[in-house]
Amino acid sequence: MWKQLGRKISTTVKDNPEKHSQIYVPNPVIVPGGRFREFYYWDSYWTIEGLLLSGMNHTVKGMLENFLMMVKTYGMVPNGGRIYYTRRSQPPYLIPMFKLYMDHHFDQDFLRSVCERESGCVSCSAVIVNACIVHHWRNYFLQVGAVHGGHITWPVNQECTVGKRYEMIRKEIVM
Repeated sequence: MWKQLGRKISTTVKDNPEKHSQIYVPNPVIVPGGRFREFYYWDSYWTIEGLLLSGMNHTVKGMLENFLMMVKTYGMVPNGGRIYYTRRSQPPYLIPMFKLYMDHHFDQDFLRSVCERESGCVSCSAVIVNACIVHHWRNYFLQVGAVHGGHITWPVNQECTVGKRYEMIRKEIVM
């Protein structure tokens, strides 16, 4: 099953990004199947669970590297692997994904190398967590009122874009 759902993004996407809607990532990805040709952020959490149960630790490590690259590039992990998803995300699953990986395959060397590369120190988890939390706090929480001098904040699932969704343009133009 994993071989059928696995994809490697072509280096032509990296070399000519203006000609492609895909986001280039250096490591293989797993797609949901069916009509989908790109990975999706929160789907990847459950995919990672399955990959780990299948002993595919190296694939999971590559997926985590891809997500870290996107946090560095976009300030968050986009909804999916297309440029039109870079203005929206899904619930913050990156840290739980890391936890799954570390619970199944305690790879201190990987964690240390990521931390040193991303922040120049061994405490990069704070940098990663902060980027994800700040993005979601700014874009997915709504202040709805106040009680006893405190604010009531409610999580919402909204997009940061206005207008038709590019990936559904044919269907939405008809509407």
